[in-house]
Amino acid sequence: MSKQRLYIEEYVTLTNGYKLWTKRSENGSVPVLLIHGGPGGSSSMLQPIEEKLQDLGYQTIVYNQLGSIHSDNPDEPGLWTIEDFTSHLEQVCDALGLTKFYIFGYSWGVVLALEYVLRHPKRLYGLILSNFTASAESFEKHMQILRPKLSIDSRRTLDQLEKINDFTNPAWVKIITEEFMPKHFCILKPMPAAFDEFMKELNWKICHHFFGKNDFVVKGAAKGWNRWADLPNINVPTLVLSGASDQCSPADAKRMGSLMPKGSAHIIPRSSHVPFYENPTDYFEALNQFLKSTKQLED
Repeated sequence: MSKQRLYIEEYVTLTNGYKLWTKRSENGSVPVLLIHGGPGGSSSMLQPIEEKLQDLGYQTIVYNQLGSIHSDNPDEPGLWTIEDFTSHLEQVCDALGLTKFYIFGYSWGVVLALEYVLRHPKRLYGLILSNFTASAESFEKHMQILRPKLSIDSRRTLDQLEKINDFTNPAWVKIITEEFMPKHFCILKPMPAAFDEFMKELNWKICHHFFGKNDFVVKGAAKGWNRWADLPNINVPTLVLSGASDQCSPADAKRMGSLMPKGSAHIIPRSSHVPFYENPTDYFEALNQFLKSTKQLED
């Protein structure tokens, strides 16, 4: 029989008048705020992490970002900036009364998590950064390293479509979904049902706004984002996680962990961009050990 889990759902009204959906578990004493990926994704993919943290005795809190399912979706690109999305995160934390807690950022959520900790380091017991790097340029660089590993025919097709900026062509989509993603996004066959749910819920307009339509080049609002130089200033206990064949560089994850005074990194074998589905045993053991190491800070 599955364990019954009780949640409180409510909306946080931002200073701009729009509302964000939030969900927090009723049980658990120490809060962990989870920030989903995308951009334009949702927290649904993070359910295994929510449940594991609850089993460890933590209270989990998720929210869906502006434009994501359950939250307001204004068609106002002027509101889609890293600065605005960080401000929304701050407002969620304030509205829910989070004064001392952990932050877990996944993929795009790592961007917002880093922005938050640089503004409010004293609020956090610890920081978990899962499956993204410290700059848009580093992400793009690794994607360009992975691209030549595709078949010759696939690379030729991508080159031709790239020249005419045709990134919605069925041939492009097929190569990404059938050849690239099974190696560097999710190696499971079949992919978990949560992946299908995530893709159905994803707001592509926001995703493309931040990163552009070319999977291998960052041309959107996230271009130029870079926090490598700021990592040595993050004095919060931090765990950086990456899949061994992640679309984000495992070498970058190790470098991030080494640059932060209280940082460490763990690379999950037999996994790519969703290691908490692909190799949950190794992933959650690393997460559990990190939380044990910071337990004294919670007292």
